[in-house]
Amino acid sequence: MSDMTGVMTAIEKIEGALAAMSEKAAGEVETVGQVAHDTKAAVDGLGQQQRELAERLLQIEQRGVASDSGAVAAVESWGGQLIKSSAFGDFTGGRTSRARVEVKNTLTGSDATVAPDRKPGIIPGASQMLTLESLLPSMTTGSNAIEYTRESSFTNAAAETAEGSSKPESALTWELVTTPVATIAHWIKISRQ
Repeated sequence: MSDMTGVMTAIEKIEGALAAMSEKAAGEVETVGQVAHDTKAAVDGLGQQQRELAERLLQIEQRGVASDSGAVAAVESWGGQLIKSSAFGDFTGGRTSRARVEVKNTLTGSDATVAPDRKPGIIPGASQMLTLESLLPSMTTGSNAIEYTRESSFTNAAAETAEGSSKPESALTWELVTTPVATIAHWIKISRQ
């Protein structure tokens, strides 16, 4: 629960800072006609912090859903069962010189040498909300251009062949692509409520 409290406190701080920066930007637009570079950078930084906190909050919520699968009795290990047995108690208490422990082979499954591992409860699927931004690849750069390798052609020569005969060879060709970095930005004044 302390994770949640910390995230909520940080979100409130960022919302306050965003409100102050929005007022400052609005004042700059009225007096100068445009937003100053440092104000714009501060708003961008606060937006990034807000996205990171939203991710942390989502992770905390998903952990809560995963751990809320209900109280399920834990399966006791062989060692735990041995220690709780009356035969072991008699042996360690000195009432007998031998301890007889009955072991039963009750393994089931397709492979009799490995016991299947069954997890209790129902594991829910991913519950992250899909957004358009998550579909677009993004990364940080300090340059004005990005170079990457792109597949230009693929020759698929896959075919059935007899054992021992020569295999057909497939081929890939690549090309180096340079793309200029474009900054697409905006800001919007929103109400806290």
